[in-house]
Amino acid sequence: MSSGLFFFGLYFWRNLSSRFWLILVISLVFVLEMGLFYLFNHERIDFGRKFTVMVVTFLGLVFLLSVMEDVWIGKFLNILGALMMGFIFSLPKEEEMLIHERKPWRRLMNVLLTWNLFAFFTFVFALNVFLPELPFWLFSFLGGLFAGGVSVVMWGFYFNLKKEKFFLWGLIIALALSELMWVLHLLPLGYLVSGFLTVWPWYLWQLLVRFHLSPGGLEWRKQVPFLVVNIICFILFLVFLIKWI
Repeated sequence: MSSGLFFFGLYFWRNLSSRFWLILVISLVFVLEMGLFYLFNHERIDFGRKFTVMVVTFLGLVFLLSVMEDVWIGKFLNILGALMMGFIFSLPKEEEMLIHERKPWRRLMNVLLTWNLFAFFTFVFALNVFLPELPFWLFSFLGGLFAGGVSVVMWGFYFNLKKEKFFLWGLIIALALSELMWVLHLLPLGYLVSGFLTVWPWYLWQLLVRFHLSPGGLEWRKQVPFLVVNIICFILFLVFLIKWI
């Protein structure tokens, strides 16, 4: 029901030309989606984290759809968004899962949040292309804060620690992402590529912090080969795959 509502609402939204009706339809779909999710899930122990993911997913898809010019890609994202919302809506209660069942579930949540962050970064870089008169330093600052907040949510799926324990690391990632976004917006790259080049380092950084916070700590001997491979792939992507404009 939830995914069908999202699909119908955003399909209808893409055919609107009036800003008033555009904002109205998006707001109604958002309120109905979140209302249904609260109605059926508010008694869950993990409701706060799931609700945050639900909100971030909705906003990420709206942001990405708003800057996507290709009609068929827009339709694909519309269907993908419906599946994502339906997936979050139907997630089993974390307290009812067996320990071995939680690992793939956490990975799926990581993939979902990473995709949402890519959508948000892409939207921010698109604003710089379409509205260059707006202050990008403010967008990069807000983007960094958003990335730090998403990182805290992701770590919360793995550790039963108070949010204060994640605050310093979340702040470090927020500052690093703000600087990275500022640098990338100066390069002659498309907004989709810039969003991807921003979310890639972010994923590595939050992953290393997660390993650091784990009981076993961060084992650099195991992570160095992984980081070297990612750096090489990152450079090859910059040199051979992306189109500089």
